[in-house]
Amino acid sequence: MEMDKKLIGALSNMAVLGTENERAIAKEILKRRFNIDELDSDSEVEAVVWLKYKTRYERTLIIQTYSALMNVSRIKTYRSGRASTIGLKLPADLAAKFRERVTTVLGAWHDEVESLFLGFILVNKLMPQNSKEEEDVCKEMDWRKATRHAESIRRLIFDHQLNE
Repeated sequence: MEMDKKLIGALSNMAVLGTENERAIAKEILKRRFNIDELDSDSEVEAVVWLKYKTRYERTLIIQTYSALMNVSRIKTYRSGRASTIGLKLPADLAAKFRERVTTVLGAWHDEVESLFLGFILVNKLMPQNSKEEEDVCKEMDWRKATRHAESIRRLIFDHQLNE
């Protein structure tokens, strides 16, 4: 009996949080084995959402996004056997929203870092002037962002020189 409850809970989580194929399989098993056609959407199904990250900054952004979504300051994270993977427990109905928000935040962060990096290269003249590389970098840049970042870098360098 206890085993059936655990299996139903695991299948319910998969039916809500899994990929399209996993959801279909979980719903089919629930229907055939336990005669459950509809999942009780009012129940608080909690699951651990696993996310991969590449840098400590991405990990921090994932945790901060979770903290803002759940409005909590203390967070328990889970570790898998794989490096660079973090698990966070949240209600199943928020899992998709959380994944979407993390994807948006990480994408915006990568765009900002890339603009800052390209602006830094141009400000510090780290490539030959009028070269093919400079032309390629200039084509793919968001000039407004890069200019803003370049000005910030110039101000930081200028302020640093004044303070010395």
